[in-house]
Amino acid sequence: MGCDFVNFDDGLYVTDNPLVQQGLTWDGAVWALQTTHASNWHPVVWFSHMLDCSLFGLFPGGHHLTNLLLHVLNTILLFLLLRRLTGAMWRSALVAALFGWHPVHVESVAWVAERKDVLSTLFWILTIWAYAHYVERPQRRRYALALLLFALGLMTKPMLVTLPFVLLLLDFWPLGRLAESGLKRAPKDPAKNPQLIWWPLIREKWLFFALSAASCGVTIWAQRSGGALKSLSAVPLGSRLANGLAAYGAYLWKMIWPVDFAVLYPIPDEVPLRGAFCSGLALAVISLIALRFRRQRPAMIAGWLWYLGTLVPVIGLVQVGGQAMADRYTYVPLIGIFIMIAWSVEEWNSAWPAAVPFKVGVCGAALAGCAFLTSQQLRYWQNGAALFEHAVRITKGNYVAHNNLGNALSAQARPGEAIAEFREALRLHPDYAQAHFNLSTELASQGQTTQALAHLTQVLRLTPRVAEAHNNVGVILAQQGEFQGAMDHFVTAISLKPNYLNARLNLAGAYAEMGRFQQAVATSQQALQMASGTGQKELTSQIQDRLQFYLKGRPYHQLTDGQ
Repeated sequence: MGCDFVNFDDGLYVTDNPLVQQGLTWDGAVWALQTTHASNWHPVVWFSHMLDCSLFGLFPGGHHLTNLLLHVLNTILLFLLLRRLTGAMWRSALVAALFGWHPVHVESVAWVAERKDVLSTLFWILTIWAYAHYVERPQRRRYALALLLFALGLMTKPMLVTLPFVLLLLDFWPLGRLAESGLKRAPKDPAKNPQLIWWPLIREKWLFFALSAASCGVTIWAQRSGGALKSLSAVPLGSRLANGLAAYGAYLWKMIWPVDFAVLYPIPDEVPLRGAFCSGLALAVISLIALRFRRQRPAMIAGWLWYLGTLVPVIGLVQVGGQAMADRYTYVPLIGIFIMIAWSVEEWNSAWPAAVPFKVGVCGAALAGCAFLTSQQLRYWQNGAALFEHAVRITKGNYVAHNNLGNALSAQARPGEAIAEFREALRLHPDYAQAHFNLSTELASQGQTTQALAHLTQVLRLTPRVAEAHNNVGVILAQQGEFQGAMDHFVTAISLKPNYLNARLNLAGAYAEMGRFQQAVATSQQALQMASGTGQKELTSQIQDRLQFYLKGRPYHQLTDGQ
């Protein structure tokens, strides 16, 4: 709860989002149901953040507390669910303890923007609970409850699209429904006709599969419209397959050796063929072992398929963003590996009863180690500077981390260090428009407007439809007395982003400097109406002050940049 917000997506979700900051309102609810802001359609997440703002405002500890409570609730419910499904108390407790304390899950809990992780997992667990309730006594209302919880989960994070397949896994183990379903359709020998064993269970879940398909469609549309979806030309299919294989192995290694976590792992310039080969070999060996012992140890194959299957949406076959992998993606998938571990420990206990004290000691030491490493990992989430200093230290070529570290240093009034980080980001990736923009802003604040304008020109060359860049070019031109050129950029910024208040205020200022006070007044009144509609009281007051100058035929010598 002592951690601050960080300058990586927290702005999108909370700190730079005026509608969310208003709390739960009717206008906010309508927006949440319609928007694809942050390249996703997940209205339940927006409702959650709005509720936090209603309760805590912008006090970061309150938002972190909500994430933490959701994680605690998930841990407890996971234990209770596994105990109900299997009747195994200590094995269920071990799975839940690993889930709750493993440092690979720090990112999902300590990052406010990852509310979608902890909240969607709550719906994941509750859906399975409701499904188990339905299996005990099949009734339409019980089925409908499971379906409703699943829909809410999809409206929180689309990664839940694999849940219908997990329900089929649970039918195999621990629910043991395969023989029952097969006997209803093939009483002689269902094993000789496996499709008859699976088909009734698949058909039973057709509505779940339909919701998954719909969620996939909406998600691809939202990410494509938001520019988050990478084309095959940007990341070729071969690179995606190799990186996906390598990521499967990397997640397993981080589960075993939980150190050197970073908030962003950049996509490597070269395809990781060696890592992909080693990972693929390990996956094949584990798969063969799990398949070989599927009858004697069904928990092993069920847990392994849980891990492999639930990672599919985020393994990079459909590349979203610039990360090769992400620790947050393991929040649900590693439950499968934890199940494999817990049930294997029990098998070890059955084979060597005398080793029970040793087994208890090993498990206790592992859990204590997880708790310690988790507390250590939390130090890097205190603020954005600590987070990205750690990221640039343990990763290579991470231009995004250098850029975000520069932003964090700029917020701490350390301009020289910030400029150095932005320049390093551009050295690693010369066409990184965001670093050009941030560097231009920092240079302009230091009075180096000529250099700032040069970097803004690069931004517009790379991404010509960035409203903030047009606005900032206009600000520099206005400061140089080129008001007509400045107005052209302000108008372009407004056309690209009609609700862009800063650009409207600057356009009004440019009108006033040119003596066109009637237009300055009209533009300011538009800005005043927009600010009042969003409840920004301080900004509304500032606009009213400016308006008084223009009504008196006097310019207001202050312009607003586009940060």
